[in-house]
Amino acid sequence: MSELQLSRGMLAQIPASVKTPAYAIHPAATGVVHLGLGAFHRAHQAMVFDQLLREGDSRWGIHGVGMTQPGLVNKLRAQDGLYSVRVAGATGVEWQVPGALWQTSVATTERQNVLNAIAAKSTRWITLTVTEKGYTPALAQLLIDGLRLRHAAALPGLTLASCDNLQGNGHKLQALMHATATTQDTALMQWMDAQ
Repeated sequence: MSELQLSRGMLAQIPASVKTPAYAIHPAATGVVHLGLGAFHRAHQAMVFDQLLREGDSRWGIHGVGMTQPGLVNKLRAQDGLYSVRVAGATGVEWQVPGALWQTSVATTERQNVLNAIAAKSTRWITLTVTEKGYTPALAQLLIDGLRLRHAAALPGLTLASCDNLQGNGHKLQALMHATATTQDTALMQWMDAQ
């Protein structure tokens, strides 16, 4: 497939052999906040959420967060969150344009957008693919600050899914968050433990 400047407005111009999103987009009601908007997430996890959306489950739009650099986020914004994936399957190789990425932010420059997304009533999951080297206190603080807003709004907990190639990833993230939250907010820590 030759390189195209994708946008929602030009989807009808894409060849019929390319699978494109035909479902409604609800940018204000994303169900997933994904931290670490790299190729792995876009080619794998986002494809799963795209399939759920194709099947009519509109709860799984993604708010994708680039952790530091705005380059990729800016490119995705210019393309309405669209990109192409080459998919190899039982019937051969085909191209697909997933449409699950409904919002984007950069954590270092649009922190409040990220916190608001974590605290949004529609958010059910936070997924992470940020590093193979380990989790930083800054990541824990970002999550804790978003969860604090959620707790203050009396919203229910959500699923935190650490998807990094890091042995014991969930336990390591949990330990870091506990260590950070314990020194700041006992009530939040108890709420997190109860979720």
